[in-house]
Amino acid sequence: MLDRKSAPLFVEIVTSNLPSPEITTLNNGVPLIQFDKVNQEVLRIELIFKAGKWCEPKVGVSYFTSHLLDKGTKSKSSFQIAEIFDQFGSSVEISAGSDFVSVSLFTLTKNVNKVLPLFCEIAHYPSFPDSEFTLLKDIFRQNLKINNEKSSYLASKAIRQNIFGSNHPYGSSVTEGDLDLLTRQDLVDFFQTKFNLHEVYITGKVDSSIKKILIKNLSEFPITIQPQVQSVISESPEVKIQHIQKPESIQSSIRLGKKTINRSNPDYPSLVLLNHILGGYFGSRLMKNIREEKGLTYGINSSIHALKNDAFLLIGTDVNKENRSLAV
Repeated sequence: MLDRKSAPLFVEIVTSNLPSPEITTLNNGVPLIQFDKVNQEVLRIELIFKAGKWCEPKVGVSYFTSHLLDKGTKSKSSFQIAEIFDQFGSSVEISAGSDFVSVSLFTLTKNVNKVLPLFCEIAHYPSFPDSEFTLLKDIFRQNLKINNEKSSYLASKAIRQNIFGSNHPYGSSVTEGDLDLLTRQDLVDFFQTKFNLHEVYITGKVDSSIKKILIKNLSEFPITIQPQVQSVISESPEVKIQHIQKPESIQSSIRLGKKTINRSNPDYPSLVLLNHILGGYFGSRLMKNIREEKGLTYGINSSIHALKNDAFLLIGTDVNKENRSLAV
């Protein structure tokens, strides 16, 4: 059994050799960052677009535009795209965040020539089929109904709204009403105006011939100068305690949060260390107090959400309803 009364031996770290990327510039001016310290014959190509929630004119446009990229192009259907990637043991992963959209290709190095043209096509020439758009909205609507029954989802949604305001890009959430307002043309317009390639990351071993092919394909992405996005001022509400009643729930989800500094601040590394001690690992102060000493929860943590234009610190846990006030 682990002896928690005796601290482990202190060992000083004498080396910290972090890999240094190779940074080049594509012909279209986009930075290409490559990490080649990989032993396996696998490759990840990640395209970063400045097209997150911060840029969207309507709530939900960024999410639906991003997740329809691989659902059809000018020459291939969703089924054909999935079939080709599956045939060569490859996959595409799309993530739409608050500031950026990430589109990644995972493939065996030996198959990159076979799937790279299609990968570039879905990121460059999506067709946004009406049938796929309708299907994606129906799936999102069903998931939304399920999530709205979860105390953890409601708590996380409410804390962001209370920190930034419900109309702020970082505080807003997609509702069923927002789904009804979205049209296919909204997605087309957003893609044409906001989906400029911002950065490219390549992780994996590539020889000179493959790298030449990668650079050629990625340099074909056109880059247009986007108008400067108007800065958004978040609300600064007074300290607020909100309790969302869910009588049928046996647990209470607790979220405490506040705005803080982001990576551009010189004190950010100190904040990262502070957060680690507070609730960033299993032996943190929050875990020791709320879980080990008081037995109120299976887990509690704190986290820093460093966004491009702001940041917030969040503490989250789930406890039995009768222990809610004590845990807070």
